[in-house]
Amino acid sequence: MGYASNKTEHKLPTLSMVVLTDWVFKIIFAHILKKHFNEAKEIENIERSTSIADAMEILTSISQKCNFWNIFSPNLGQQYISVTAWSELTELNQFLSTVNIEAIEIEILHQLLQSTIATAKRKVAGQFSTPKKLADLLTRLTIDDKTKIVIDPCCGTGTIIKQAYELKEEYEINSDAILDSIWASDKHSFPIQLSTLSMSKPSNIGRIINVFGSDVIELNQGDTIEFRNPNNGEIVEKEFPTVDYVVSNLPFIKSKEMKVLNPHIVDINEWIKEETETTESLSGKSDIFAYIPFYLHQFLSENGKIGLILSNAWMGTDYGEIFLELFQKFFKVELVVISGKGKWFDNADVVTTILVASKKDPQILTSNDSEISFCTLNEELEEIDDIRTLSDNIIVNTESENLTINRYSLTQINSFESFGIPWSGYFF
Repeated sequence: MGYASNKTEHKLPTLSMVVLTDWVFKIIFAHILKKHFNEAKEIENIERSTSIADAMEILTSISQKCNFWNIFSPNLGQQYISVTAWSELTELNQFLSTVNIEAIEIEILHQLLQSTIATAKRKVAGQFSTPKKLADLLTRLTIDDKTKIVIDPCCGTGTIIKQAYELKEEYEINSDAILDSIWASDKHSFPIQLSTLSMSKPSNIGRIINVFGSDVIELNQGDTIEFRNPNNGEIVEKEFPTVDYVVSNLPFIKSKEMKVLNPHIVDINEWIKEETETTESLSGKSDIFAYIPFYLHQFLSENGKIGLILSNAWMGTDYGEIFLELFQKFFKVELVVISGKGKWFDNADVVTTILVASKKDPQILTSNDSEISFCTLNEELEEIDDIRTLSDNIIVNTESENLTINRYSLTQINSFESFGIPWSGYFF
């Protein structure tokens, strides 16, 4: 998920929405848990006269007994809400306390939760939350073997990793195997909460969901990640695996903001120089997305694949040319998808692309016969009903009324580049 702009006037209203939404999630989810855990009934003790501090204690107590710390853990500013807002929240809680939730079918409760999440995504994450159909297309284009390990390391509101989950379900993989093979992480706590809720299905209540807090640049294969057993609250340590597929909508953060938010991300340049045995490195003008694939390379399996939603800046800027040259040393580009009609995100500043590529050894050159598909969607993505057929057509290189494909070999591309034609020209 890309995060919204850093403009001061947006910060407090956005934080307010996050705080209120966070309280609503905690309350609804605690009531849903009553069906599975008697200890969750403590939520009914939050009344109009209960202070915010006492309510936070109750939530901590529920979490210690039933886990779901990703959902119940305190969030920034959680204690600073108005008397009016607190009155409304306690009223919601008392209403849910009078409803016999245990008698309601779990599927209905799940739908209630998911619709609440969908509303929150629209309000808080706004135009930066990945549209469902875009997430569906991305996962289908990237994940060939549905049994293997997938991660979204910038998971945001969880739309993409949820689509990966549903794709595995479609191929009738059992829920235990799906949960073991799906991982998601994010640097920020609110997105982790949303992703955990997105992945919480009736069939996996009481199961460990591999969603955790981490900056993508700090992920290393073999690291120990701590989770809690939802049934007894005990800490369970898991080794961060070698990953077969990364599917992610990388953050839209410009180089100026990146120097404040992620100053250490540029350290990857030293690794790039070592691996390529050159003095080449990414331009200091690069946006954040240019650095992240090189971090992903380090925990991907041999021939593992990445499917990324990126700003199209890599196809038409000076720093993009340097990025592309280095990227192709570490990855074999398989396909690029752009929209020929309408933007995928409502934000007017960002035009996005899908880039799918497989990992390679930087010391081994890709064959000049190797081809790349440059795909243009001729219909707005939201208007395309059958995403499965669309992705199949892209994979088998079959044009349709809503899809144009141009395939070029690396020999042809090198020839185009010698004429100064940028990659954005290869779609025509």
